[in-house]
Amino acid sequence: MSNKATQLSAVDVDPKSADSAAETKHHWLSFFVQEFEKESDRAAVILTAAMLDEALRELVESFLIPCSASDDPLFDGANAPIGTFSSRIECAYRFGLITATFAKSLHIVRKIRNTFAHDVARCKFTSHAVSNRVNALKNSLSVSNFLTGEKKTIDLNDPRECFSYMAGYFLWQIKKRTESMIHVSNSDAICCQMKKETPKSDNKDKAEESKQDTI
Repeated sequence: MSNKATQLSAVDVDPKSADSAAETKHHWLSFFVQEFEKESDRAAVILTAAMLDEALRELVESFLIPCSASDDPLFDGANAPIGTFSSRIECAYRFGLITATFAKSLHIVRKIRNTFAHDVARCKFTSHAVSNRVNALKNSLSVSNFLTGEKKTIDLNDPRECFSYMAGYFLWQIKKRTESMIHVSNSDAICCQMKKETPKSDNKDKAEESKQDTI
């Protein structure tokens, strides 16, 4: 797979490729707002990030050669190399499944989640640190484009609502990419096949036969 082909097929925040799935887009844009409407700010952020984290795992798994074990050592366990939200974002980017812009936006979501996870009592969407990151998230995207048709119901000045809709967009794009994914092939994998050695006794016998032939 060439770098050019990989980059063209990577998930990005450009909405132009999403026009054919308007109904699905509408569903996911409003999904987090509706699903976590009654949750606290902290719970809504942590649950949202957890769903994006799991969706990224599914995306990366759909690209890799399937694991035959029930627990995948790449994803499961305390020392799994692709066991964290951060590592899954990086792997998805380095595999060419998402673009640098999309990865950067997911890292902002991750940082917002970490802020809420570490400041249990005081952290809210209205807090300075969180609202700044939501603004950074909004500025990393062409929000006015991918929210076309949704503007009447979305208040982009409300940090929580803006965060929820953008997270829904990310989830929609990841799921779309996963559904169209084809596992990487191992048909060109390096094959190390050991040459079968002739037993020493056979070598000795052949040497004796050769010696007798010359007598």
